[in-house]
Amino acid sequence: MACRQCMRLCWCNFYVNNVSHYFSLSIAGTGNDAKLGSSLVIMAIVGGAIMPLLMGKISDSTHSIQIAYVIPLLCFVVVCLFGMKASQILKA
Repeated sequence: MACRQCMRLCWCNFYVNNVSHYFSLSIAGTGNDAKLGSSLVIMAIVGGAIMPLLMGKISDSTHSIQIAYVIPLLCFVVVCLFGMKASQILKA
C-alpha cells in the first residue's frame, strides 16, 4: 500500500512538471501561429485517448497484440523526432 502511494506521488510530480515543458516547447517560436500551435498540442492530448482504441481494434482484427504495439511505437517515434527538433531549435 505504501509503495502504491509513493508511486502515485512520483507519477503526479513527473506528469505535472513535464507537461508544462512539453507545452512551452511546442509553441516556442510560433509567433503569430501560437493559437495554431497550442491547438495542435491539445489535439495530441486527444490522440492519447484515441490511440488505445485504435490499438484495441488492430489487436481484435489481427488477433495479435504484438502487431497492435506498432501504434505506440509510432507515437514514440513522433515524440522522439519532436524532441530532436526542439533541441536543435533551443541550441540555435
